Amino acid sequence: MDSNTSPAVRRLLRFLPWLVVVAGLLLTLQLYRLVERQGAVVRQAEIRRHSNEVAASLQSRMRTHNLILMGVASFFHSSDTVSREDFHQYIEGLKLPVYYPGIQAVGYTTLVSPRDLDHHIATLRAQGLPDYTIHPTG
Repeated sequence: MDSNTSPAVRRLLRFLPWLVVVAGLLLTLQLYRLVERQGAVVRQAEIRRHSNEVAASLQSRMRTHNLILMGVASFFHSSDTVSREDFHQYIEGLKLPVYYPGIQAVGYTTLVSPRDLDHHIATLRAQGLPDYTIHPTG
């Protein structure tokens, strides 16, 4: 600095590096906050997208399961009697492991009155289920 520089200018020049540092820090803080907000927006969008994908997948599976159950109901409505073998052939024809790999089983239950219980058990045992019984008894 030359000797003609006023004391005010000298003070300003002495504090100028600190002003630049403070301004740089403030600018960095603002940029950090901006990037943080943008990151939060991106994370929220990703969560929303993933949630929508999961919901759509669940809805699709529920529609598929509903269609399978409607088909089974229609199968039973198409005949006065449906044997275990008829039902087994129908379910095998659906090829569940190939076309619907998430479905592990489809079954049905017969309503048996107490007076028909012995006959029902004897019939199923005669069909190759020697240990068949109904629990709880009675």
